[in-house]
Amino acid sequence: MLTIGKNSYRGADITTYCNHSTSLHYTRWMRLDSNLWLSESFGHPGWFFALECVCEHSFEPCATTRFTLGLLHTTNIVPMALWSRRLRRTYIFFAVTTLLFFGVNLTTLLRRVPATSHADVGILGQNYLFEVEGLALGPMFTRSLDSPAQKDHVTWLIDSLQWRFQRAMFPDGNGAVAYPNCTLTPERYANTAFMQHQSRWWTNQRQSIVSFAINLHNSENIIPAQAIALLEAIIYLLQNNKVYVSIYENGSKDKTRALLSDFGAALQAIGVDGVWIHSSNMLSDFGNHDRIVMLSEIRNLALAPLMPYASSDKSNGTLLVMNDVLTCSSDILELVHQQRLHHADMAFGTDWISYDRKVRQGELGYLDDDDPRYNPDNPPHTRVSLFYDTWVSRGISGNGIYDFARPGGYSMKSDNESWVIDAYSTENATVHQRWLEGHAFPVYSGWGGMSAFDASLFTRNHLRFRSTVTAGWTGGSVVGALGPWGRLVSSKGYLESDCPGASECEFVARDIWNMRQGKARIVLAPQARTTYSIEDWPIMADTVPVTRREGADILNEDKLDWSEYAIPESVICIASRTEQGEWLDPWGETNHRRRLDPCGDQHCRWEDGERHEGRVMPT
Repeated sequence: MLTIGKNSYRGADITTYCNHSTSLHYTRWMRLDSNLWLSESFGHPGWFFALECVCEHSFEPCATTRFTLGLLHTTNIVPMALWSRRLRRTYIFFAVTTLLFFGVNLTTLLRRVPATSHADVGILGQNYLFEVEGLALGPMFTRSLDSPAQKDHVTWLIDSLQWRFQRAMFPDGNGAVAYPNCTLTPERYANTAFMQHQSRWWTNQRQSIVSFAINLHNSENIIPAQAIALLEAIIYLLQNNKVYVSIYENGSKDKTRALLSDFGAALQAIGVDGVWIHSSNMLSDFGNHDRIVMLSEIRNLALAPLMPYASSDKSNGTLLVMNDVLTCSSDILELVHQQRLHHADMAFGTDWISYDRKVRQGELGYLDDDDPRYNPDNPPHTRVSLFYDTWVSRGISGNGIYDFARPGGYSMKSDNESWVIDAYSTENATVHQRWLEGHAFPVYSGWGGMSAFDASLFTRNHLRFRSTVTAGWTGGSVVGALGPWGRLVSSKGYLESDCPGASECEFVARDIWNMRQGKARIVLAPQARTTYSIEDWPIMADTVPVTRREGADILNEDKLDWSEYAIPESVICIASRTEQGEWLDPWGETNHRRRLDPCGDQHCRWEDGERHEGRVMPT
């Protein structure tokens, strides 16, 4: 018997009862305090379900009545004897546990967003942390009722942010914000940046971490394009990663702060897990202060808010440090992809500027010497791209990107000004071929406008951006923006063996090599590209074309055998200071270029020639 309200019903009555219902569906669990009823129509053998019958015809007039169905044995509803209390509780426990397990994972699967589509705005991250200092956050992004219904939320948000940038940059309507021509193939990053290889049975898919530390100064011509690239990349990353963003702006006199206000509102709209936007009045006074000392501390200020979150016990985390550069979302995702693919300590791309060179025979605009239009004082020129980061970048051999034009000088040379083809021709044939084919390859140092790090180097091993003692920096005796330094930089003789007055971006690579005891993994990814102006972007895109590989070969053809690489015996030093701290012009043709041992007095070369994960110099 089953009691419902004041009435008692047998199997046939229940069938009649439910046939009079307007609806029949699953509902919440109820305590089994009566005979157990069952129906093969509603479940599998051995499962308990609760059904809800909403009646039009009355056993209980105009009432919603709930009753419980139990173990399934036949296709009809029949009464069964009541099970013992202990056995009944055991079945209930296992049934509820199993349903919860599958239910949670089914919910997770249903919430997952395919790599080829966007997710809805506002449901991706958690917005646990949001801090804005020194500027007012822009108005919230609220979708109006007259927005085109066919637009997804992300497309609408990006369009809205671009409209705000347009209004901020050209309030009178005379002008238009320019953006790079970008393309994105999300499938390339499915198993690395998006971490879709994680088991679908994990209850929390977002266990990986990606963090961004961005420095800006008078960047109104950069922010619109950079913000759109970041926004699109972060939306994809949020599917399976926790994402944190820290932006440090200082001393800007243009519209940088106004643009950041709206970008901050867009980050809030997509639910980034943590956002810190700090605007400071501190001037980048490189005329009266050492440039590398200031840049190091400014970078560390951008990193500081991320340190508690950039890595965890379950994830080393990927940390991207960015300059004020133009880029695309595909370039950002490419760095995350390469850092994770190679388990790299550091991965970076290429940054490009443009310059004029003479038009060559066969090129549009070429004139022969005997052409009456030819002017020997002003021959036809065309603009081409040039690798910018030559002061910092060193190949795995310790050589520069190009050969030098003069002994001791800084100026580079390229046969027939073929700067793209001749880059990294100073390395062996295998490395140079990887450059020409767009494959990642190992290097000693570089920057490329933005770099992706293993975040645990900063959070656990006390890696910092720094200057050197020859620039007046006192090393380990100063706490700095990121807290105490590790033992590496404060060990006797280490800082004194620096290249005097070199870049903070070169020092961070040197410190990684020594932390890893000569077996670091630093990768240049040619397919990630940046420029410093919108005018340089189309020139770079024409001069430095890339074809991003897709399909099964993605995870195979780019793999590096790290056992073949180790810290070079010596590295070219292009100093901007003497050992006594006096200024030198690193771009001058003076004879101060030399080679230094990157290990200094440290023992950073392993006798066994093998790298073991986690084996780093004590910090």
